[in-house]
Amino acid sequence: MKIAWQRVLLWLLIALYSWIEGGLRTFTMPAVVLVGMAVTFFLGFGLILSLPASALPIVRRTIERASKSQYSATSRSSDGEKTSTVRPITLASWLVVALTVTAFELMELFQLPRKTHPTISSLIVPLLAHSHLLHSLAFFAWLIAAWWIVRDWAEL
Repeated sequence: MKIAWQRVLLWLLIALYSWIEGGLRTFTMPAVVLVGMAVTFFLGFGLILSLPASALPIVRRTIERASKSQYSATSRSSDGEKTSTVRPITLASWLVVALTVTAFELMELFQLPRKTHPTISSLIVPLLAHSHLLHSLAFFAWLIAAWWIVRDWAEL
């Protein structure tokens, strides 16, 4: 099996990015900047992938080629046309979960004191604060989950 060096390099860069972020103290400006950069990347990536095929065809084809996987949410019909295997109920379910978690996080974030109104992030911090490796692995898992969600979302 031939492994593309670009894919290996991408995984190494993601691991390095996770290791750097994992070494930062949570809720500090450098940590917020690195998380914000990742969120901005995934939002931009999802936006580009959701463009119609006629818009930016070279960029879209390149990104689609790079994100091909055996776990793709699409399949080919008998005439070779790309069809989605994700049902609208799946999309609605993800939206409900995302909106619920976002609403909870925002409500807790702006209520004080933090000890009586913790966000999900502040509940997880004590578990991750004592281990650079554990914090880095959690951030790496978050990046990979975001990649899969954005890629599958764009294929709907």
